[in-house]
This record gives sequence, structure tokens and C-alpha cells, in this order.
Amino acid sequence: MSRVPAPPSSLRRILFVRDDALGDALVSLPAILVLKEGFPQARLNIVASPRNAWVYRRWSLPVVPSPSSLRETRRLIRRLRPQAMVCASPNPRVSPAALLEGAPLRLGYGRRPWGWCLNRPVWFGKRSSGVHEAALTLALLRPLGIHPRTITPPRLIPRPEARDRIRRRVEAPEARLIIHPGGGGSAPNWSLPRYAEFIALALERLPGVVLTGSAAEADYNEKLRRVAPERIVNQAGETDLEGLAALISLGRGFLSASTGPMHLAAALGVPQAALFSTEPHLAPRRWRPLNHRARIFSRADLDKIRPAAVLEALLGTHTARERR
Repeated sequence: MSRVPAPPSSLRRILFVRDDALGDALVSLPAILVLKEGFPQARLNIVASPRNAWVYRRWSLPVVPSPSSLRETRRLIRRLRPQAMVCASPNPRVSPAALLEGAPLRLGYGRRPWGWCLNRPVWFGKRSSGVHEAALTLALLRPLGIHPRTITPPRLIPRPEARDRIRRRVEAPEARLIIHPGGGGSAPNWSLPRYAEFIALALERLPGVVLTGSAAEADYNEKLRRVAPERIVNQAGETDLEGLAALISLGRGFLSASTGPMHLAAALGVPQAALFSTEPHLAPRRWRPLNHRARIFSRADLDKIRPAAVLEALLGTHTARERR
């Protein structure tokens, strides 16, 4: 016999699953924070990955490490006994495990291959929706009676001790642009020559720039340092996420393609320029930074975006936008 779903007002245990990347966690925060506000009496746990757990902990949300198998996922659900599960992750194990363990309310995207495991699905195609990822995640909460009309972007205040560490490591960060030229291949990006051209133009007007990235991107950044080694600081692999947030917050502005640090810069509310493809599932309408100080540059071929226009937008002399 199947369980009768609990009325939303009586929920005491909720499990929200978003265990993919940094940017995905940041754009899921509006939904999670609305959910927490809507059910203050409930115990809300977040299933997170090693790549995005910092985000949830930074917003004082209880984090549960993502299980690595269907058996472990079932064991986790059995232990937490959630009355409602919000399956916002592309993890294929979560919804089947929720069904097998009899979670009363199973919310998620009905059009995914495992959508048949849900009993409170929402039906739309994410890739072609033209709707921001934050709004798509908020839509998952409709079966719980949550219908926010606007997206409230999360805002992050860097820790003072992290900012102090950055100031000791990087000379005059306030006078430098922060550039994140990598992205792990998650979205189209400028080529190395385009980034080099941008850096050369920036150094005509500023004393220096800082390059960020993962440890795996340090060698790529070193190629960009050849533009002016004495004026370019390579911090790839040198900061944790708290340090990266502090560094971005101190800089003159931030440049990146569509990647996790772009959303981190948005949460910090800093001036930023973001480079986007026009492919529907990668375009700004789906993934733009939730930051009114962001300038969006979108082309089918990103190398057709002029570095000079991006620099003008970042330095505040124009509010240039380029589109296909």
C-alpha cells in the first residue's frame, strides 16, 4: 500500500538535492531560501557535492554529502525519512531511490528519464524553456504551494579574515581586474589570444590584473602571464572558495565566461562582464548572473566579441552590450 502524501503545511522533514557544480548551487539558493522561509518548522537538509557544499554551508544550511551509489542513496533517505524530496539535481539515482524508499512527496522535473519516479512533477523542457535556471528551480516548489513572482538573488559578504589574507598575497587588488579565463569546458569561452588581447588593453589603463582558476588551469594562466609577467598575478589553485570570493570582492571588476565563479561574482554584487554563447541551453536567458551590475556579451562565436568593448563596460565608461 502506498503512503498518503502529507499535506504541505504539516511537513517537518524536507530533503533538497542539488549535488552538481558551484554555479548550480548558487542559482538554486533562491529556491532553497524561499523553501526554508515557507516551512520554518521543517528540518531542511541539502544533498551537496564536494564542489558545491561550501555554498550551502556559507548560507548556514545543513549539508548532507552526496551518496555515490543507489544503495547509499536509499540508505540516506531511509535515515532522514523526508516527507518531501525536491530532486533538482541531474543525479539519476535520486528519484528512483526516493520511490523505492517510499518518500511521500517526490518533486522534480517530469521530462527527465527518471521523471516517472516522481508524484509531484513539473512538466516543461528546461533546455528550450528560455527561462533562468533559478526560476526553473523555483518552479519545482509549486506543488508545495510556493509561487514567488520574482527571483531574490542571494548576496554574499566576504569574511574579513579572507580579505586580509588576499591583501597580504596580492598587492593593491582594488586597482586590478580579476579575470577567470578557464571554465572546465562547461560552456564556450574566449580563445587564449582573445584573453591576451583583453589583458594587454587592460594593462594600458590599470597597474595589473589577477588571473584565477583551478590548479589544473595554472599552466593555461601562465601562458597569459607572458603578456606582462611582472604585472599579472596568477592565483590559479592558490585560493579556496572563501579566498576566491574575497579576491573577487576586492578587485576593480570581474571577467569570465559562463562558469561557477561568474555566479560567485554575482552573489558578491561586483561589476562584472560575462561572455555567453547564444545556444538556448547555454544562453544568458538561462544562466545570466543575477547581478544588476553585470554586463552581458553574447555571440554565436565568442571570439567576435571585441575585448575593447568588454573593457569599457567593466571600467564603467560605457554600458556597452554586444549581441548577435
